[in-house]
Amino acid sequence: MIHKSRNLFQLVLVIAILITIQGCEEVPTDVGGGFISPDDTLNVRQIDSQTDTIQLLASPYKKAFSNYISPFIMVGKTSDLEASGLLRFNNLPTGFQGATVNTATLYIKYSNYYFTDSLGAIGFNVHRLNQNYSFASVTSDSIDMNSYDPTPVGNFVGSPVDSVTVEVSLDSKMIKDWLEFAADPKHPVSNNGMIFIPNNTSNSIKGFISSLGEALETPYMEINLTVAGNDSTITLNTSESNFIADGDLSQLPSDRITLQGGVAFQNFFRFDLSKLPPNVIINEARLEMYIDTASSYFFPVSERRFVATLITDSTTFQDSLSVINSQITGDKYVLQFNPIAQFWNNGTFPNYGIGLSTLSKRLNIDRFVFYSPTFADVSKRPRLRITYTIRN
Repeated sequence: MIHKSRNLFQLVLVIAILITIQGCEEVPTDVGGGFISPDDTLNVRQIDSQTDTIQLLASPYKKAFSNYISPFIMVGKTSDLEASGLLRFNNLPTGFQGATVNTATLYIKYSNYYFTDSLGAIGFNVHRLNQNYSFASVTSDSIDMNSYDPTPVGNFVGSPVDSVTVEVSLDSKMIKDWLEFAADPKHPVSNNGMIFIPNNTSNSIKGFISSLGEALETPYMEINLTVAGNDSTITLNTSESNFIADGDLSQLPSDRITLQGGVAFQNFFRFDLSKLPPNVIINEARLEMYIDTASSYFFPVSERRFVATLITDSTTFQDSLSVINSQITGDKYVLQFNPIAQFWNNGTFPNYGIGLSTLSKRLNIDRFVFYSPTFADVSKRPRLRITYTIRN
């Protein structure tokens, strides 16, 4: 089962990468616009943040987005992060109007994804959603205390391990309302789904297999009911899911650059390029960053690269062209962002800096922690080097 879950994770990751690439703005670049003879090195120059006193500035921000393509339903909380799962069963049978619901049991399978304690406990209360959210687009900014009924309709406390399937008993009245609504859309209570809100028994965050999983592993519900004096059991197994996560930016260390999926914690990274002459040919724009492995967290099969986007609005952090870092050597990560630097230099876009985020930010809540430009050990600070050629 663990093997299947990993295959699922990798499949969805490929889909996510394709979506990211296809969503990037295709803008023609100026790189290579002029032929430079390999024998002509007189006009090739470089600026280096370690020798040319180039100011680098990094500041965190949050950007809400949907985690709909994630293979996980995340639930739980730690000292600085909280995740809530959303689940809705669709295509309910229409022939049970007036039935008595005796019991309803939800089954969700633990995926073996955890943050950050494999043996940690989670506890959550199940609440009925009051609004008909689009699960494909719902974000942490969409949900507040008015989004769900304050009275729990189920709960769970435990420490799931080893692909266990968790059972949650649900309120029979909620399920009856869903069946009545399926039979008659004029029923006053609609089927908006459920949200799993973590409670104070949680000291970890764990992922359950989402509705995107393999058929035998996705969430399902068994309902025992009585119709016209006869007992019957039906199974609901068509669902959609998502999760939302949130955390406090103020708790992040000021001398680190923290990137975290799911929330998402991102970083606004800016460069003072006043020492770079205008209208040159960018041979290479290279940012080297060093990761704080002790403070970072990666799930064993996770994607470990990050993404840089060209910021087009420094207030809203609207972004455009994406570049994925391609080199990881030990604790050093290298990002080459030649097209972005060329756009700044030739005036196509103003230099508002870049936005940094994890490549797998819509899939999990892995955390990357890099040393920032203010870190005490200068050798661990980010280093920017731009090699360029003066045009004739």
